Amino acid sequence: MRKEVSGVRMLLGYLGIFLVLVGFITAFPMVMMAYPGETACWFNFVLPSGIDILLGVILYFAFLFKRKRTKFVRHQDSMLLVLVWLVAILSGAAPMFIAGIRGQMQMTFAESMFEVTSAYSTTGLNVFKDFLDSPGAFCPHVYTFARSWMQFIGGVGFVLILASLLGGNTSMALYQGEGHNDRILASLRKTAQVILGIYTAYMVLGALALWLSGLPLFDAFNISMCALSGGGLSLRSSNIAFYEAYEGQILNYHFENGIRVEEVGNGAFFPVNFLSIEIVMMVLVTLSAVSFVLHTFFLTGKWKKFFRDSETLFGISSFLVLFAFSFGGFLLMLRQENPAIPLDKAAMDIAFYLVGSATTSGFSNTDLPTFMALGKPLFLASIFAMFMGGGVGSTGGGLKQYRVVVSLKSLFYSIRYRFLSPHQLRPKTIYRYGKTEELDSATVSEAEHYGILFLLLVILSTLIGVMAPDGSAPYTKMDLPSVLYNVVSASSNTGYGVSDFLAYRAEFGATSWAYNLTVWTLTVDMFLGRLEIMPLFYAFSNVTEEIRYRRAKRKTERSTSTLVS
Repeated sequence: MRKEVSGVRMLLGYLGIFLVLVGFITAFPMVMMAYPGETACWFNFVLPSGIDILLGVILYFAFLFKRKRTKFVRHQDSMLLVLVWLVAILSGAAPMFIAGIRGQMQMTFAESMFEVTSAYSTTGLNVFKDFLDSPGAFCPHVYTFARSWMQFIGGVGFVLILASLLGGNTSMALYQGEGHNDRILASLRKTAQVILGIYTAYMVLGALALWLSGLPLFDAFNISMCALSGGGLSLRSSNIAFYEAYEGQILNYHFENGIRVEEVGNGAFFPVNFLSIEIVMMVLVTLSAVSFVLHTFFLTGKWKKFFRDSETLFGISSFLVLFAFSFGGFLLMLRQENPAIPLDKAAMDIAFYLVGSATTSGFSNTDLPTFMALGKPLFLASIFAMFMGGGVGSTGGGLKQYRVVVSLKSLFYSIRYRFLSPHQLRPKTIYRYGKTEELDSATVSEAEHYGILFLLLVILSTLIGVMAPDGSAPYTKMDLPSVLYNVVSASSNTGYGVSDFLAYRAEFGATSWAYNLTVWTLTVDMFLGRLEIMPLFYAFSNVTEEIRYRRAKRKTERSTSTLVS
């Protein structure tokens, strides 16, 4: 009979399994070393991935191998989830931090943690400098692919990937804690495989569409992967806006003595069509923000159920309202402030930013000054859209649309039934996943409580952020509107920002308290936003409950020993 394992030992054993997975995830970007001149970074990836795998194997064989596993108790599932994400972020940050120590890249520990947290949380804020178009960039294909790869993994989730490989031996509570609240099939493993299959198909089709729109194949594949994970990190320093400069031209690059050289006019197949790129991007990020279950409705032709769903109706209607507000505001201020911006261009830019905000993807099709020139109505609408976020059970962040709908429904029913007799029938329903359900008090409480926690996180982070001094360069002010926008963007895992972090860094220094206060505050916001805050509280609760449990156990053992003697 196998020996039973439980408690902390079982938690450490499962952590060992995840560490092996994280080790392989960290090492995988080394496949891009096939590009000329990009083998110098091998040590930066081998060291952390090797440590992960070795430590993971030790923990697994020490605590879990050939042992009967019990259920998680006292919020141990949340503790494991938090630990998995922390070790993944530390491991992912190591190749950048090691490159910084070795003088190969300008990345401090705080910046490495910020960048990797942004990637794994599918946010998109960045302080990265070694892009494909950056002169003298260090191993740009390896590192930019690593960022894209981490976004994809963070979007679909560690637990989902492990469940697809090992059969879902981790608990359902752990699966739900990572943001996947519904099983498409009875088996968790089959559910994971279906979800990964759908997203892989979307990714391939998206990459093909972007390639046909004129992007080099490497760019198309990476951007498709990032878009479907709901992340906004790009391979280029100016994000998607980079490709607009090559409109109508064939964009490619070649290598001379290991140095990457941009070239226009040969070596590729299709000229850049920026409008097509924008449309494909909006479709991909919209798919990323749709619930996994609703994807199955759409793909199997159950369109009535898809479009009747409360999240679908709310997402479409809220976008139309926010677009009308933003574009209407732009028209009112057009004659006085921005007469040179064409209306069709303004409409597309506003739609692109609102779709990016509502899906919490965060890709940018313009530079920062152009975004700000679109007006204050878009600025405000973008904040609202980021707050509401994507669908529950999707890669989107924010409050999640279903929680917003539940809260609004609860408010509506509260007003509607306020003056009715207590003996009258008071149905409270919501259409969800193809059927009408009763809106129970537990669902309402969860939605409202998380909304309060999310708002408190934004308020607290904003109060901390405004303590940083203003910079003198453009877009380096840490005033209330700028900090609030950045905080909402980070907490909702969107990635839009109205601050130039690199200019702020250049003015105050990478080791200054002002710069690091901003970086660490937004890093914590991205982390908490991805885990939806509560697992961290449960993890701390696990520590205190474990201490109390062990004290009580020792006290009971001492009492028993005294009675026996």
